[in-house]
Amino acid sequence: MCNVVINVIVNCFAFVGEIAIRVFRACTELGIRSVAIYSEQDKMHMHRQKADESYLIGRGLEPVAAYLNIPEIIKIAKV
Repeated sequence: MCNVVINVIVNCFAFVGEIAIRVFRACTELGIRSVAIYSEQDKMHMHRQKADESYLIGRGLEPVAAYLNIPEIIKIAKV
């Protein structure tokens, strides 16, 4: 669950960019599994492919609304 929280923070504040990919690379080197969340519009972004697991959030919402859908993010974190 900690990995999900880290990913959520990285995704929300780094705009799913190079920083998220670096975090996932570090997780891999440390043997920590990584989890990504992504909006429909971001389904082809590199961060989704670099994570060990990835989950679609905010189906039908604009990216900002999807990433701010806290109840859905918490639901994914509990899985």
